[in-house]
Amino acid sequence: NQFTIKEGYFDEVKGVEFVEHLGSDGEVAAVGWICDHSYYGSLPKKHGLGGIRLRAGNIQIGDETILAEFFPESRFCGWAIGEIHVISKNILPNGRRDDFEPSNHYTHLQGEFSILAKKIAQRIREKSIQRNRLRTVNNHLLNVQEWVSVASGERLPKVVHTVIREIAA
Repeated sequence: NQFTIKEGYFDEVKGVEFVEHLGSDGEVAAVGWICDHSYYGSLPKKHGLGGIRLRAGNIQIGDETILAEFFPESRFCGWAIGEIHVISKNILPNGRRDDFEPSNHYTHLQGEFSILAKKIAQRIREKSIQRNRLRTVNNHLLNVQEWVSVASGERLPKVVHTVIREIAA
């Protein structure tokens, strides 16, 4: 459940979201899972975790960047962890197994992938905003602690000590 982001920095899987994509015919075209984690950054390739992989018949199609074009920023593809199994008989892998054969069914599924990628990108941005807000609050608290430490020194007038006690209370 825990993985390395970079030397000395770790993250952990906080949950798994199961996804189901319907095809243009209304039938289930693909199923899969996406891990929820802190989204600190792109996952190192050496761990083999980053990216959402596509499979057909349990054979990987393309690599971990196959869905990068659907993310608002392609770099976000490497921040995600997941796997989607294309189960529709109307969507066939090409001969090189680096993508699927062009078809209306695959085009429809790509639209579904685009929606999923935008949802993941939004999650990445939200987590980044939360981290930045927390960092800002922590910096403000450190500044307040430093100010109180300096202000509580003996060299300050009694009036300042009274104000500090009132603020702290």
